[in-house]
Amino acid sequence: MNCNGFTRGLMAKNYSGEKFLLHVCDVIERQLNEWSDDFEVMVMKLVDYELVVKKENKYYEMTLSEKDIETLQNKFPFSLDRRGRS
Repeated sequence: MNCNGFTRGLMAKNYSGEKFLLHVCDVIERQLNEWSDDFEVMVMKLVDYELVVKKENKYYEMTLSEKDIETLQNKFPFSLDRRGRS
């Protein structure tokens, strides 16, 4: 049984969009820090959510609306993680 998938599915169904986004960003940051301590993940709520991944002096940014988060959260428990790759 895939415990991580099962647990993530429960979180996707029961967490609010913001709480789920913060959890996913924390998981992403922990994974990146396993590769290098130079990574930092930041989430800001402006009109939409701004997700910034920083490594040294390079910044990668993504904007997500509350609707985007909700759609990804309901689509598949790992859709939010994969959104940045598309």
